[in-house]
Amino acid sequence: MTKQDGTQQPVASWRLFFRRVWGVLTSVWLWAVLSVISVTATVMIWRDIQAKAAATTPPTLAEVGTWSLTDHEGRSFGGRDLEGKVWVATFFFTRCPTICPKLMRDAALLRRKLARLAETSNVALVSFTVDPEHDTPRELAHYRSKLLQRYPAFKEGDQGSAPAWTFVTGTRASMLDLVRRMKLHLGDKHPLPDNPSLYDIGHVAQFALFDRQGNLRGLFPTDKAGRAEIKKVARRVLRRAFLPKKKL
Repeated sequence: MTKQDGTQQPVASWRLFFRRVWGVLTSVWLWAVLSVISVTATVMIWRDIQAKAAATTPPTLAEVGTWSLTDHEGRSFGGRDLEGKVWVATFFFTRCPTICPKLMRDAALLRRKLARLAETSNVALVSFTVDPEHDTPRELAHYRSKLLQRYPAFKEGDQGSAPAWTFVTGTRASMLDLVRRMKLHLGDKHPLPDNPSLYDIGHVAQFALFDRQGNLRGLFPTDKAGRAEIKKVARRVLRRAFLPKKKL
């Protein structure tokens, strides 16, 4: 605005200040609204994923609790080493003359299939001997080495990261206690009728799937269809949020 004497009247500074403040407040308000919408949408999506995973994840069959045995390298190994991982257990013994050779071959093939999952570092295989008196860590290490040579995790030319595979032994009493807490079966040693020099031990001949908290989630056949199914279920269990156990 110009005065009658021709001089320029200055623009009211408070109006200019108000406009600038209003612009800043508007920008902040829009940013806050968009942030709330973004966070809300993320939470809703995550809850939806968790709800779908919960709906399609098998129920808990057994809460095992803490346990500690000895691995094939002679080191202490137990539930704490598997915390946060989804793992598959098999039961066998190295001198088994009946189902174990096929069972352990199927376990090796399952490892090959699980190696295709995106989160292989959070997946593991654990094989428990049911004949701990004979299957020392040294015996298990030798058996494991031969098995991995025969059934490598990847075919020739393929590369990747395979799930860890630990072989475990302990005392007969500790193995019995663990199997019973898993609500599974472990029989006594008995000679074969047609060859008394050989013996068998009754045990679970299926894959046992455990979640990130170490709870039993299901038993699966070891054939091709069973391996495909356990991979699907393992992927769903992996999507469940991991809540570490509180330390007492």
